[in-house]
Amino acid sequence: LNKWNRMGFKFEPNYQIHTNDFLAYLDGYDKDKNVVIEYDSKYHNRPNRQRADLLRQEKIIDILKPKVFWRYNAVSKECKAVYRSDHNLINN
Repeated sequence: LNKWNRMGFKFEPNYQIHTNDFLAYLDGYDKDKNVVIEYDSKYHNRPNRQRADLLRQEKIIDILKPKVFWRYNAVSKECKAVYRSDHNLINN
């Protein structure tokens, strides 16, 4: 997150969002720009984890309605915008 913050973002690590029936800690959230970034380690490549991550991601998008939701894959070192408010869902 420090690298992103040096580029002009203000990502807050472990940002908590909650409703009556949902609680999540985001790896990074820039409240001013309304941008989410999630860091996916090797653990997130498991099929059952990918499904759970997708459901969680959809819930976060529904609550925050971010401009962009990025997922950074620590294994492949790729960062993908999986959601943009102007284009909706981009990648699964």
